[in-house]
Amino acid sequence: MDILELLGSGFAWTADRIRVVRPDDMAVPTPCTRWDLRQLLNHTVGAIDVVASALAGNHVLTEAGAHELAHQERIGDDPAAAYAEMTRWALKIWHEPGALDRDCPTERGPIQARDATAVTLMEAVVHGWDIAQSTGEDEPIPPYLAEPILGFARRWPHVDGQRGAMYDPAIPGGTTASGRLLGFLGRRPRAASR
Repeated sequence: MDILELLGSGFAWTADRIRVVRPDDMAVPTPCTRWDLRQLLNHTVGAIDVVASALAGNHVLTEAGAHELAHQERIGDDPAAAYAEMTRWALKIWHEPGALDRDCPTERGPIQARDATAVTLMEAVVHGWDIAQSTGEDEPIPPYLAEPILGFARRWPHVDGQRGAMYDPAIPGGTTASGRLLGFLGRRPRAASR
Protein backbone atom coordinates (compact mmCIF):
# COMPACT_ATOMS: atom_id res chain seq x y z
CA MET A 1 0.00 0.00 0.00
CA ASP A 2 1.37 3.46 -0.82
CA ILE A 3 1.36 6.27 1.74
CA LEU A 4 -1.89 7.84 0.49
CA GLU A 5 -3.70 4.49 0.57
CA LEU A 6 -2.38 3.99 4.10
CA LEU A 7 -3.56 7.47 5.08
CA GLY A 8 -7.06 6.78 3.76
CA SER A 9 -7.16 3.40 5.50
CA GLY A 10 -5.86 4.90 8.74
CA PHE A 11 -8.44 7.68 8.65
CA ALA A 12 -11.18 5.08 8.04
CA TRP A 13 -9.98 2.85 10.89
CA THR A 14 -10.04 5.78 13.32
CA ALA A 15 -13.45 6.88 12.02
CA ASP A 16 -14.77 3.49 13.15
CA ARG A 17 -13.35 4.13 16.63
CA ILE A 18 -14.95 7.59 16.79
CA ARG A 19 -18.36 6.28 15.74
CA VAL A 20 -18.45 4.34 19.04
CA VAL A 21 -18.15 7.54 21.13
CA ARG A 22 -21.32 8.47 23.04
CA PRO A 23 -22.17 11.97 24.28
CA ASP A 24 -21.66 10.89 27.91
CA ASP A 25 -18.10 9.69 27.10
CA MET A 26 -16.68 13.18 26.60
CA ALA A 27 -15.24 13.61 30.10
CA VAL A 28 -13.71 10.13 30.42
CA PRO A 29 -9.93 9.89 30.84
CA THR A 30 -7.71 8.82 27.96
CA PRO A 31 -4.26 7.24 27.60
CA CYS A 32 -3.14 10.84 26.84
CA THR A 33 -3.29 11.70 30.53
CA ARG A 34 -3.41 15.47 30.01
CA TRP A 35 -6.64 15.22 28.00
CA ASP A 36 -10.14 13.92 28.51
CA LEU A 37 -11.89 12.35 25.52
CA ARG A 38 -13.35 15.64 24.21
CA GLN A 39 -9.90 17.25 24.24
CA LEU A 40 -8.36 14.20 22.54
CA LEU A 41 -11.03 14.20 19.82
CA ASN A 42 -10.49 17.93 19.24
CA HIS A 43 -6.72 17.38 19.07
CA THR A 44 -7.10 14.48 16.62
CA VAL A 45 -9.23 16.56 14.24
CA GLY A 46 -6.98 19.60 14.79
CA ALA A 47 -3.76 17.73 14.06
CA ILE A 48 -5.14 16.60 10.70
CA ASP A 49 -6.29 20.14 9.93
CA VAL A 50 -3.04 21.90 10.80
CA VAL A 51 -0.82 19.56 8.75
CA ALA A 52 -3.13 19.55 5.73
CA SER A 53 -3.39 23.35 5.95
CA ALA A 54 0.39 23.69 6.09
CA LEU A 55 0.76 21.33 3.13
CA ALA A 56 -1.76 23.46 1.23
CA GLY A 57 0.28 26.58 2.03
CA ASN A 58 -2.51 28.07 4.14
CA HIS A 59 -0.57 28.48 7.33
CA VAL A 60 2.70 27.59 8.96
CA LEU A 61 2.79 25.37 12.01
CA THR A 62 4.10 27.30 14.97
CA GLU A 63 4.82 26.16 18.51
CA ALA A 64 1.83 28.18 19.75
CA GLY A 65 -0.40 26.92 16.95
CA ALA A 66 0.43 23.28 17.60
CA HIS A 67 -0.13 23.71 21.33
CA GLU A 68 -3.49 25.36 20.81
CA LEU A 69 -4.88 22.41 18.83
CA ALA A 70 -5.90 20.56 21.97
CA HIS A 71 -7.75 23.58 23.27
CA GLN A 72 -9.78 24.51 20.19
CA GLU A 73 -13.35 23.26 19.99
CA ARG A 74 -13.75 21.47 16.67
CA ILE A 75 -16.10 18.54 17.22
CA GLY A 76 -19.30 20.14 18.50
CA ASP A 77 -22.00 17.62 19.31
CA ASP A 78 -21.01 15.18 16.57
CA PRO A 79 -17.35 14.12 16.67
CA ALA A 80 -17.87 11.48 13.97
CA ALA A 81 -19.25 14.06 11.52
CA ALA A 82 -16.52 16.60 12.35
CA TYR A 83 -13.82 13.97 11.84
CA ALA A 84 -15.37 12.74 8.57
CA GLU A 85 -15.57 16.28 7.19
CA MET A 86 -11.97 17.05 8.17
CA THR A 87 -10.56 13.83 6.73
CA ARG A 88 -12.45 14.29 3.43
CA TRP A 89 -10.99 17.79 3.08
CA ALA A 90 -7.48 16.68 4.09
CA LEU A 91 -7.46 13.77 1.64
CA LYS A 92 -8.33 16.22 -1.15
CA ILE A 93 -5.23 18.25 -0.23
CA TRP A 94 -3.01 15.16 -0.17
CA HIS A 95 -4.35 13.95 -3.52
CA GLU A 96 -3.62 17.22 -5.34
CA PRO A 97 -1.09 16.72 -8.13
CA GLY A 98 2.43 17.12 -6.75
CA ALA A 99 1.31 17.32 -3.11
CA LEU A 100 3.76 14.64 -1.98
CA ASP A 101 6.63 16.48 -3.66
CA ARG A 102 6.11 19.66 -1.60
CA ASP A 103 7.73 20.73 1.60
CA CYS A 104 5.49 21.18 4.62
CA PRO A 105 6.43 24.13 6.85
CA THR A 106 6.62 23.35 10.57
CA GLU A 107 7.88 25.05 13.72
CA ARG A 108 11.18 23.18 13.31
CA GLY A 109 11.58 24.06 9.64
CA PRO A 110 10.24 22.40 6.50
CA ILE A 111 9.76 18.66 6.30
CA GLN A 112 9.04 16.57 3.24
CA ALA A 113 5.35 16.09 2.51
CA ARG A 114 5.79 12.29 2.67
CA ASP A 115 7.04 12.65 6.25
CA ALA A 116 4.15 15.01 7.09
CA THR A 117 1.80 12.38 5.68
CA ALA A 118 3.37 9.65 7.82
CA VAL A 119 3.19 11.85 10.93
CA THR A 120 -0.50 12.49 10.25
CA LEU A 121 -1.11 8.77 9.75
CA MET A 122 0.65 7.99 13.03
CA GLU A 123 -1.29 10.69 14.90
CA ALA A 124 -4.67 9.63 13.51
CA VAL A 125 -4.22 5.89 14.06
CA VAL A 126 -2.53 5.98 17.47
CA HIS A 127 -5.06 8.51 18.74
CA GLY A 128 -7.75 6.26 17.25
CA TRP A 129 -6.42 3.53 19.54
CA ASP A 130 -6.42 6.00 22.45
CA ILE A 131 -10.07 6.83 21.69
CA ALA A 132 -10.95 3.12 21.58
CA GLN A 133 -9.30 2.56 24.97
CA SER A 134 -11.30 5.47 26.40
CA THR A 135 -14.62 4.05 25.22
CA GLY A 136 -13.80 0.52 26.43
CA GLU A 137 -13.25 -0.85 22.94
CA ASP A 138 -10.29 -3.24 23.00
CA GLU A 139 -9.34 -2.87 19.35
CA PRO A 140 -5.71 -3.48 18.35
CA ILE A 141 -4.29 -1.49 15.46
CA PRO A 142 -4.37 -3.80 12.44
CA PRO A 143 -0.97 -5.02 11.20
CA TYR A 144 -1.38 -3.37 7.77
CA LEU A 145 -1.34 -0.02 9.62
CA ALA A 146 0.79 -0.81 12.68
CA GLU A 147 3.78 -2.21 10.78
CA PRO A 148 4.40 0.75 8.44
CA ILE A 149 3.66 3.27 11.20
CA LEU A 150 6.16 1.55 13.51
CA GLY A 151 8.76 1.56 10.73
CA PHE A 152 8.26 5.29 10.29
CA ALA A 153 8.21 6.02 14.04
CA ARG A 154 11.53 4.24 14.51
CA ARG A 155 13.12 6.37 11.76
CA TRP A 156 11.46 9.68 12.73
CA PRO A 157 13.94 11.54 14.96
CA HIS A 158 11.26 13.61 16.69
CA VAL A 159 9.88 10.54 18.50
CA ASP A 160 13.05 9.90 20.48
CA GLY A 161 13.82 13.62 20.61
CA GLN A 162 10.50 14.35 22.30
CA ARG A 163 10.37 11.50 24.81
CA GLY A 164 8.91 12.81 28.03
CA ALA A 165 7.11 15.67 26.26
CA MET A 166 5.03 14.33 23.37
CA TYR A 167 6.01 10.66 23.66
CA ASP A 168 6.40 8.52 26.75
CA PRO A 169 9.48 6.34 27.19
CA ALA A 170 9.29 3.14 25.15
CA ILE A 171 8.10 0.03 26.98
CA PRO A 172 8.03 -3.63 25.98
CA GLY A 173 5.05 -3.87 23.68
CA GLY A 174 4.25 -7.52 23.16
CA THR A 175 4.39 -9.75 20.14
CA THR A 176 1.88 -8.19 17.73
CA ALA A 177 2.55 -5.28 15.40
CA SER A 178 -0.01 -3.25 17.34
CA GLY A 179 1.63 -4.04 20.67
CA ARG A 180 5.11 -3.21 19.36
CA LEU A 181 3.96 0.14 17.94
CA LEU A 182 2.08 1.10 21.08
CA GLY A 183 4.99 0.05 23.29
CA PHE A 184 7.46 2.01 21.18
CA LEU A 185 5.30 5.10 21.71
CA GLY A 186 5.05 4.41 25.45
CA ARG A 187 1.45 3.24 25.56
CA ARG A 188 0.33 0.33 27.69
CA PRO A 189 -1.95 -1.83 25.61
CA ARG A 190 -4.39 -4.18 27.25
CA ALA A 191 -3.37 -7.84 27.34
CA ALA A 192 -5.59 -8.65 24.34
CA SER A 193 -3.66 -6.12 22.21
CA ARG A 194 -0.30 -7.81 22.79
